[in-house]
Amino acid sequence: MNTNVFGALVFALLLGACGPKYGEPLVGVSAPDRATSVAFSFRTAGETTAAKRIGTEQFLGQPALLVFVTTDDLVAQAQLVALARAEREMPFGVPVIAVFVVEKPQEELVPSYARTLDLPFVLAIADDETRAGGAPFSLAAVPTLVLLDGGAHVAWKNPGVAHPNDVRKQIALLKGGK
Repeated sequence: MNTNVFGALVFALLLGACGPKYGEPLVGVSAPDRATSVAFSFRTAGETTAAKRIGTEQFLGQPALLVFVTTDDLVAQAQLVALARAEREMPFGVPVIAVFVVEKPQEELVPSYARTLDLPFVLAIADDETRAGGAPFSLAAVPTLVLLDGGAHVAWKNPGVAHPNDVRKQIALLKGGK
């Protein structure tokens, strides 16, 4: 069995057998309130000072996909691998930021973890409030995908695994396509 078929099989099994943590549904939900924009500022992974940050201001005027993951969860790893493969085959057309929801001791592992998985994404470390499940993202599960519109409003939030084709569909809908 070639590695692409094997990888697709593993992803399909994880998608069907493993759900998000804490019993969240495996469905994408449109944000009920797009009137309020979110504000965030995360430290980029591998940086030892707060000088390198990524946040709302870098994405105003364009959609962005935030993928909240951990380094110690097989489902989150499968999500990252599937999105990375899809990005290499046909780019999503929006910036993709892998936001690692990890405690301080694991932060130093993020760059090596990302290199091992050959991730083509911007890497960031979630702040304390995000790690605690607080605003503006109110994470209840990892992985969670959040698609922001050009005004930094949550256009789509998916707690759990999302197939790359579903992500592409949400991006196309946001950009006015079908």
